[in-house]
Formats: sequence, structure tokens, C-alpha cells
Amino acid sequence: PKPVGRRPRKPGVDRKPRQAYSSKQLERLEEEFKADKYLSVSKRLELSMSLNLTETQIKTWFQNRR
Repeated sequence: PKPVGRRPRKPGVDRKPRQAYSSKQLERLEEEFKADKYLSVSKRLELSMSLNLTETQIKTWFQNRR
């Protein structure tokens, strides 16, 4: 059988550097996560605007936190 693991990256495709969250951002994200492990679209939009992060960054943080 074929070994299971990471797929090799396409040559020339650069990833964005890892996002470093400020302590204020993390505090708010953790607070929201404690209240609800799943975000509504409207809550994600509100958080992204108030924390100056993209909706994708918010969504990814929640996915990684779960």
C-alpha cells in the first residue's frame, strides 16, 4: 500500500507566514471559544472587524482550537 502522510508541496508555491496573535486577540478568541466552540457567520464577521483579522484567520483559529 501507498504510505500515508503529507502531500509534497508544489514547487514555487509559497505559504504565508504563521499568524502571530496579540495577547488581546488571543484573550478575546479564547473568551468567545469558551462561550461557544462554533461561530456563526455574523459572529465571525464581528470578531474579524474588532480584532483586525480576516474571517479566514478567525475560522482557522477556531478549527485549530477544537
